[in-house]
Amino acid sequence: MTPRTPSAPPVLPGYTPERLIGTGGYADVFLYEQHMPNRKVAVKVLVNEALNGATQQRQFTAEANLMARVSTHPYIVSIFHADVSGDGRPFLVMEYYPGDNYLGRARREQFSVAEVLRVGVKIGSAVETAHRAGILHRDIKPANILTSEFRQPGLADFGIASAQEPDADESSGISIPWSPPEAFGSADLTVQADVYSLAATLYHLLAGRSPYEIRGGDNSQLALMSRIERANLPSIGRADVPASLERVLAQAMAKQVQHRPSSAVEFVRQLQGVEAELKLSVTTLELPDDGTNARLRSDDADDDATRVHGVTEIHAQASAAISSVPADPQVFGQPVQRRREGLLAEPEVANTVARPRPEAPAPEAAPEPTGNRRAWMIGGGAVAAIALVVGVVVATGGSDSTSTPTTTEAAIVVIQPGQPDPVVAGPSTLTGATATFTWTAPTAEDGDQYVVERTDATGSKKVSETSITLTDASSSTCVSVKVVRDGQQDSDATRWCVTS
Repeated sequence: MTPRTPSAPPVLPGYTPERLIGTGGYADVFLYEQHMPNRKVAVKVLVNEALNGATQQRQFTAEANLMARVSTHPYIVSIFHADVSGDGRPFLVMEYYPGDNYLGRARREQFSVAEVLRVGVKIGSAVETAHRAGILHRDIKPANILTSEFRQPGLADFGIASAQEPDADESSGISIPWSPPEAFGSADLTVQADVYSLAATLYHLLAGRSPYEIRGGDNSQLALMSRIERANLPSIGRADVPASLERVLAQAMAKQVQHRPSSAVEFVRQLQGVEAELKLSVTTLELPDDGTNARLRSDDADDDATRVHGVTEIHAQASAAISSVPADPQVFGQPVQRRREGLLAEPEVANTVARPRPEAPAPEAAPEPTGNRRAWMIGGGAVAAIALVVGVVVATGGSDSTSTPTTTEAAIVVIQPGQPDPVVAGPSTLTGATATFTWTAPTAEDGDQYVVERTDATGSKKVSETSITLTDASSSTCVSVKVVRDGQQDSDATRWCVTS
């Protein structure tokens, strides 16, 4: 298809146009200088060819309204103003990100594992914020992540986003290389579609190509769609990418929706778990303070190892994927009273399965903290720090892999008594029919035990060690592990699968 000629920038009172900085199917983006306050802004303008299209105009209006609901997030591009120009073209005035988008950067540079993990947590927190506002982005890809003048990522282009409402009008526009299999059929998209696309974007940043692209091969739309629907996910092919990160991305890109993390925040927690495993500073999960979340922040740019950085407070939420196990767990193979949903292992090859649209996710009301609290230091080396114990609770949603806060060298974590951190998934191996799963417990205490549930068998088992060996496993075997302390099960579970 022949690219269209970009439109001329409209005359906007109070703004001086400078140059074209982007063009798309139905809109152009120009750099303007705003007179008051004086600053550079990006102005997205609907082109004349789209003015007669009711769908494009609805999408443009919806984009303005949707972005306004979430654009105060630090990693979502802010929208300042929306209006119609004197010649009748709708436009949006947005925050200007002068750096190249991440697609362009991935063509020129190789991202480190640490940077990709940071980007994943930051953009994942933006996606979770949009989901909590009832918004699906539906077009997460490297080109829609911009770079600010401070080298921070910003999620942009909510042009085909949709509200998670029963009567929402869904656009047919998709970016195939980073889209999940269900986007090609009649299935309604869910929050797990955005999780898939975010994982595919991180894969691209690591591999330098989209997940199912074959260098020198057939990368037509039909070929890509076929591989996305049926082919196994190729290895990233970098020796410095840990197997745990490959597993996290593979699970988030599972072909069947129910095999993926149930939310963006669950996926982010898995990325934070990899950061902790690699002994990197754990990136802060930024969520809105809506009465259930709160953040205490200090200057993250300070390199002083004795400085205590902000603690992210995420109150526990019920997991949609895991139901509570019985108070008296039974051994594998014995029936249990409750049905566990959404924990089936990912088959090697699977087609798209259509599923109904779920209700818009909403954070549950968090319980008020009770009782005394205790604090401890997490860090390496002989680091001195002055600990100010504050009244916040660090807890994670369902299936989170870690709740370590952002830190340079040391951090203070304050929790309620009896609420241990979830376990951190370790190596899992499969030899014949024997699978071994190992894990670590960041806040283990004497007497702790672990409830292990399999996804391919009924029942659960309680163990005292931080590993379990199964003698009747297969490549589709996954487990979830919860901590049991003083007879009480932790509300959070960590889930992972065998590696082969």
